[in-house]
Amino acid sequence: MSTPVEKIKERLDIVDIIGSYIKLEKAGVNYRSRCPFHNEKTPSFFVSPSRQSYHCFGCDRGGDIISFVQEIEGLDFKGALELLADKAGINLVYKNSKEISEVAKLTKILEIALKFYQQKLKINDQAIKYLLQRGLKKETIENFSLGYAPLEWRSLTNHLIDAGFSLADAEKIGLVIKNDKRGDISFYDRFRGRLMFPLFDCNGKIVGFSGRIYDDEKNRTTEGKYINS
Repeated sequence: MSTPVEKIKERLDIVDIIGSYIKLEKAGVNYRSRCPFHNEKTPSFFVSPSRQSYHCFGCDRGGDIISFVQEIEGLDFKGALELLADKAGINLVYKNSKEISEVAKLTKILEIALKFYQQKLKINDQAIKYLLQRGLKKETIENFSLGYAPLEWRSLTNHLIDAGFSLADAEKIGLVIKNDKRGDISFYDRFRGRLMFPLFDCNGKIVGFSGRIYDDEKNRTTEGKYINS
């Protein structure tokens, strides 16, 4: 069964929502505008219909449809969810204590993954060099908690097992993928050989990741340059 967040994202398009606040102009497959979160003369705020996300290259703000409404309206996650649910014609049913506990558990897994990716970036000199060459400063890398997912099949998977977390729970939040083609159910990392960009809500709580291909890029033409959890 789809969650309220999933239902909202299925019914509402981020281009339409952001376009109701600011004027967007077509820029290739994306849309752009002057950023609504800081003053600028040249548009550096981009909206991606395919990824249903936005990013400003001027102030580094970015996220999904919910985080945009949180920022632009000054709302917390619940408030933004209610506003968008109303637009989408969705009735919200608030969680009981068991469901709240489930959310806390999944958030903890995201936090563990965040620290894991950050640590892997710190020991990867080539990935850090790449980010610096792209114009990022070390302070920016640290402030925005950027990370790196090793080009391995079970790097994060094994880390979560060692930490005592359920891989079925990690699958729910898009960190691992279940492979049961041979009848022998196993899990492997969704993000491999990617620079990791964590997504936070307005309260600073991590809600997911976006990963950009880095390792062996030329030989991975069948994969999307960016994938989200």
